[in-house]
Amino acid sequence: MATKFPTRIAVIGAGVMGEALISALIASGVAPHSIRISEKREGRAAYLVEKYGVQTLGLDENVQDSQTILLVVKPQDLKDLLHEIAPNLAPDTLLVSFVAGKRIDFIAGNIGARNPIVRVMPNTPALVGEGMAAISLG
Repeated sequence: MATKFPTRIAVIGAGVMGEALISALIASGVAPHSIRISEKREGRAAYLVEKYGVQTLGLDENVQDSQTILLVVKPQDLKDLLHEIAPNLAPDTLLVSFVAGKRIDFIAGNIGARNPIVRVMPNTPALVGEGMAAISLG
């Protein structure tokens, strides 16, 4: 049976872990045009668009238009990011956090909504497709 993937996935923060997730999504059958990245560094975003065929969107548009949002930012940036995206977040959008040390209640409290939230903590070998991850559901 084929796995059904969301048709619009946002990756917010496309550093090393963000790129690993993009690569894994594509390897798992997600179409590159379904993956939209929001990345502050224009050069980095251009590199990922060229390498993987993903799209780049502004943060507000990406959040409004996505069914699943992967949060892959530094822990110290998460609170401000959550406050910025909260107004554009649909109530049924799934948030998947890869942010170290930030609990589900922290995320929920800072978006002020009841979105489904999943926290994932991968280990370092996940960067090369050989690791494992702990998952916590909200």
